[in-house]
Amino acid sequence: MPREIVGFLVNNFEAVAKLLTAIIVLITEYVKTKKPEKPKKNKRR
Repeated sequence: MPREIVGFLVNNFEAVAKLLTAIIVLITEYVKTKKPEKPKKNKRR
């Protein structure tokens, strides 16, 4: 890896970590919506 990228990652470690966690959360939420476990409030009236 070039020094610029390494320096960027080191200098912006917190931002990169937040970005990664946000991406992981988005992926997990997307998977949940794709495969709904037990749909709540789905009572027949």
